[in-house]
Amino acid sequence: AIEAAIELNLKTVEAGAQGEHKIERGYLPVTTYSCHYLIDEEFRKVIEDFLVRESSQVKVVMKLLRDSGPFKEGVL
Repeated sequence: AIEAAIELNLKTVEAGAQGEHKIERGYLPVTTYSCHYLIDEEFRKVIEDFLVRESSQVKVVMKLLRDSGPFKEGVL
């Protein structure tokens, strides 16, 4: 996929969700977004609390994966 993207002058390649094995192939994690509306206010608060805690952990893991990725320092 990376080779085809280079040939087609694409700026990004979507490797799909999950899979630490993709890092060895040069696919580093990127932040993605989604939008949802939860009608139940109590459930919405629970999810919001979880997302606040989860997002900080995800940021830490993404930094660790990028820092230990296959590219030379300063390439990305």
